[in-house]
Amino acid sequence: MNLLSRETSPYLLQHSDNPVDWFPWSEEAIEKAKQESKPILLSIGYSSCHWCHVMAHESFEDIETSELMNKFFVNIKLDREERPDLDKIYQTSYQLLTNQAGGWPLTVFINPDTLQPFFVGTYFPKVSRYGLPSFKEVLGGVYHYFNENRAKIQADGLAIKKSLLKMEEFLDTESKEPDHGLVMNLFTNLQEYFDPENGGFGSAPKFPPCHKIDFLIRLLSDQEVGQKDKNLAFLMADLTLKTMADRGLYDHLEGGFFRYSVDQKWEIPHFEKMLYDNAQLIRLYALMHMTSNNPHYKEVVLSVSGWMADKMLSDHNLFYSAIDADTDQEEGGTYVWSDDEIEKLLDPDEYLMLRQHFGLDQANNFENSFHLQIKRKLADVASEHKLSLEAATQLKQTALNKLLKAREIRVQPAIDKKLLTGINALTISGLSACAIALNDEELKSTALECMNSLLLLNYRDGVLYTQPNHASNEVEGFLDDYAFTINAIMHTLELRWNSEYLTTALRLASRMIDQFYDSQNGGFYFSSGTHQGLFHRSKNFYDDATPSGNAVAAKVLLRLGFLTGKPDFIDIAEQMLKTVNAHMKSRLDATTSLNTVVMEYLQPIEVVILRGSKNDLELWQTQTRKTLKRRTICYAIPDSVSDLPESLSAKKFEGVIVAYICRGFSCSKPINDFKNYQEYLTESSARAQ
Repeated sequence: MNLLSRETSPYLLQHSDNPVDWFPWSEEAIEKAKQESKPILLSIGYSSCHWCHVMAHESFEDIETSELMNKFFVNIKLDREERPDLDKIYQTSYQLLTNQAGGWPLTVFINPDTLQPFFVGTYFPKVSRYGLPSFKEVLGGVYHYFNENRAKIQADGLAIKKSLLKMEEFLDTESKEPDHGLVMNLFTNLQEYFDPENGGFGSAPKFPPCHKIDFLIRLLSDQEVGQKDKNLAFLMADLTLKTMADRGLYDHLEGGFFRYSVDQKWEIPHFEKMLYDNAQLIRLYALMHMTSNNPHYKEVVLSVSGWMADKMLSDHNLFYSAIDADTDQEEGGTYVWSDDEIEKLLDPDEYLMLRQHFGLDQANNFENSFHLQIKRKLADVASEHKLSLEAATQLKQTALNKLLKAREIRVQPAIDKKLLTGINALTISGLSACAIALNDEELKSTALECMNSLLLLNYRDGVLYTQPNHASNEVEGFLDDYAFTINAIMHTLELRWNSEYLTTALRLASRMIDQFYDSQNGGFYFSSGTHQGLFHRSKNFYDDATPSGNAVAAKVLLRLGFLTGKPDFIDIAEQMLKTVNAHMKSRLDATTSLNTVVMEYLQPIEVVILRGSKNDLELWQTQTRKTLKRRTICYAIPDSVSDLPESLSAKKFEGVIVAYICRGFSCSKPINDFKNYQEYLTESSARAQ
């Protein structure tokens, strides 16, 4: 066993019995490399990464390869989800050095004196193939290059650092007010890349376009967008969500979405399941259910959230990170079927229904097997066999239950059991939105329990950490962790008012500004002032699998600032949007979440603040959500609550209940008559159409 055996990361533990003398990222490893004048070999991946597993089996478990690694390098294994700051820096360095998109595994050879990379790659095979040299050839070549070109390596490292700094020179501290033209430019851009047959954008591989769908849904309530454009935005979002749920990206037996589709039609996925994808998708399906009343979207929300609660929820009331793509080194092995297997498990009527519904009468679609996806509408199959839709649905459900029971007997893919702050916060926000959209008490309870656990376990002594204190890697949270957690608190306050949560949100926002904000040049750094071992402190305005931390930071500062009367929060958010405005115009595709915040900045969301007794609050809040749906945030604050910021405590009431309707710093006169309130809601809903 190597030093990784002391870690708690499932990814690092996967390599703890390699013959490679792995270190975790640490001062100990860096000092060893300096003292022995050896380059650092940094290998970055994560537990559910297929090609990470392949390289591990081919090279890191191989005696000859590990001997070379141990002889020539100080070897560091890094879980990119534990240290996303390091991953981002070295991924960007890879792009600069190769002019290609990065990925995992990421293989980085580092000058120990500066921590700057001098050679980078991703997957290297054991023997030369795919146009790539063997990993052993790379090891030998890099070692000799390091010893013979130290001066050049030093100079190249400085050039990389300068290039990283140059990438952020687009930031402009002069005021450039964001305008609605930016929003419409992005909408035009999305139309150009939209796939009208399959939904989504562009060609294969296809990832769930969460940020783009979120933007399109937000566009539906934009007062400056015409009805024709709103109809088109709805169709783009609706087709994408429908197709993803019908085809192979979705697990039709258990629920949950896979990571991405290897083809343009969403038919064959890469089989890992990531919490952050599903956290965002359930929210989008819930919002579209509110908009369209499509019952299938409600089914998807309940199915995915049920899978999350069943398979991903830990005993600590926080969610695990991911489920692996591989089973016994075979991708998708748990999920695929032969036609004979299915036929033997089902009654003839059940099999006939599934055979036509899921296209089992067609050619195999995944390596001599079937991966389930809807090929014909169930209503059409039912009609053909002179069955009611209800009867066909019952047959389908019974059949799927049998298949799931049989699938659960198979060897299951590994679960990455890290309890990460940012991803859990993203999940809490998603569950909260679903609880509101579906008026679901179970989802509400889960969201509130997880919020409580997150703050109890990951927020300690005024500092937000990336994991609970039982994890071996105790690191202060990154920008995403802070911004996503504040956002999650704001969402749970809609479910149940908690003044302590609001106080925590304000403290988190203050620390986020103190530790991450660049007051001189604008924007937030990804890492805090406390993080060590970085040769560059980056800012990230681009969406990744999750929304840009800068975008979410701007959104929560706007909302917190308006709610609690803190103009300094609003000023920082406003300045950041102005700072990045010019760059957004040139990178519309990568700054979708920022553009969504621009919409909210130009047209502040309507916030209803209710004060009164519990029963009346529930009635008024229910009516608010029922009438205004997605367009309004509603906080119901009981009359017993007294420890409120001045902006909220000043909203006094007499009698039983009162409502204040606010946009930005402007609030309506108090409304304390339910009939008058209903009239206001109806008028407001009509204006937003």
